[in-house]
Amino acid sequence: MRASHWPASIVSAVATASFSLASLGGSDALGAPTASKGAAKPTVSVSYAKPTRTATVRVTFAGTAPPGATVSARMAMLGETHVVNRIPLKQTGDPHTLQATLRLSMSGAWTIQVIYGNSREIDIPLKVRS
Repeated sequence: MRASHWPASIVSAVATASFSLASLGGSDALGAPTASKGAAKPTVSVSYAKPTRTATVRVTFAGTAPPGATVSARMAMLGETHVVNRIPLKQTGDPHTLQATLRLSMSGAWTIQVIYGNSREIDIPLKVRS
């Protein structure tokens, strides 16, 4: 079928998809922090201290760490959700690394969520054993 005979809905869908792909560029660069444009996602490490039930979250960026990065945690168990509210990640001695400590209320399968830049998100699973 020639392009001039395509139904308007198909032409509209193709145009929308083409615009979306052109906007996204097929990479993770959209919405990346200016200093890390085109860089890979930051490295996230989580260490858990059993006696105090705290998780220390360290996020290391390829470039300078962006301002406003936050971390939170959530866990769902038996229809109940436990949440650690979003807290700011703070600068460390390394300009590429941010860090925060979360207090986890109980054992279980938690998800640590890091948000940075223009709403870029990384989810890290964490099993907390009693």
